[in-house]
Amino acid sequence: MQQRQAQQAHNAPDRIYGVSILKLLNLADHLSRFTSNRQPNDLAYWKGFVGRFFTENGVFKQTLLDYGAQSAAPGSKNFEICTLALPRYFYTQFQSGLDNLQLTMDGLIEKELGNACHYVESARAKFIYWYKNGTQVVHNGKLSAMFDQADKINLLSFETQEHQQYLPRLQLDSLFQQRSPQQNMQVSPKMSKKNAPNQRNQRARGEPTLLLSELIEAPVSSWGIANSVLQFLEVGETLTNMQELFAHYHQNPGTTPAQAMTGFVASLGPQPNQAGPQGNQMQQPPHHLQQQQTPQINVPPNGPVPNNAQPGQRTPGTMPGGIPNVPHPAANPQFMSPHIANLQQFPGGLNPAVNGSPHLAGQTHTPSPAQGHMQAPGLVAQHSQQAR
Repeated sequence: MQQRQAQQAHNAPDRIYGVSILKLLNLADHLSRFTSNRQPNDLAYWKGFVGRFFTENGVFKQTLLDYGAQSAAPGSKNFEICTLALPRYFYTQFQSGLDNLQLTMDGLIEKELGNACHYVESARAKFIYWYKNGTQVVHNGKLSAMFDQADKINLLSFETQEHQQYLPRLQLDSLFQQRSPQQNMQVSPKMSKKNAPNQRNQRARGEPTLLLSELIEAPVSSWGIANSVLQFLEVGETLTNMQELFAHYHQNPGTTPAQAMTGFVASLGPQPNQAGPQGNQMQQPPHHLQQQQTPQINVPPNGPVPNNAQPGQRTPGTMPGGIPNVPHPAANPQFMSPHIANLQQFPGGLNPAVNGSPHLAGQTHTPSPAQGHMQAPGLVAQHSQQAR
């Protein structure tokens, strides 16, 4: 019968404009007729629905937006659902609290693609999800469909541009409650003076309020669909990408899944970007670059060279205790600051700018007065005492 219809469509000299549009409107009408409150959600019903409007190799492509992303712009992702998975897709939708699903289209345009195939597009289309708790989620976007010679859908694509959630006013009114004066928000005296007298009287009487925790919401994720439907789409995406592997497994009966995977990868051939056996080895830099990359110790001119230190080494030899065996060089006036040179007249031969620095002096710590046998300078007699 399908071949006969395709032959008749091919032999028809002139085709009435709008036949594919009527087919698409018929799909939207049958989709909106199903209501979970009036009829059971049966998988056989959705198999008949898909078989009536889609071809055996048909695909439903849906683009969703994620408003839960941290970035300013929402994230998007494309999902492709083949004809065999479409009945389960609609079944999962109504198992996730969905009561009714509507498809509306405005400004439909039909074009002929050749070979008796047609293309229908609507720039203003909507998928309206009605949930059992009264909430509504609307996906606005662009819809396009490609029909074959038998006026069945080969590709149905819906690109979501935005989705919004709506709440019924009647259910919101029932959630408002009369709060006690202690629960009402207290307004500062400065703010109360700015308000009009009628507003102060309304607050004095106590207006009914609604808490954010009591606000009803649709059972959907940030993608605008239920979490169970999103999981179904993610699993279906994986299975769709593995269709070639499944076909290879059926073409080679008697093989295990692991053998089928190995044979399928081998049938693909070597990848152009695959590295050879020497590609994974790290190339050593030339000898002159290795010498340049090795850090060296910067020693002042005419300065002593540390023991066991070779040119180009980062650290000199170490003592058994792990302390570098580097003798402290003597203070070189050539590299000293003028201010440090002026401090050599300190009593006792101590230089606070030099002593205490392990790089500039031989003593690592300033000795105490007892260790340095420091004596206080003698007292000078005053004139009155000299006269005596």
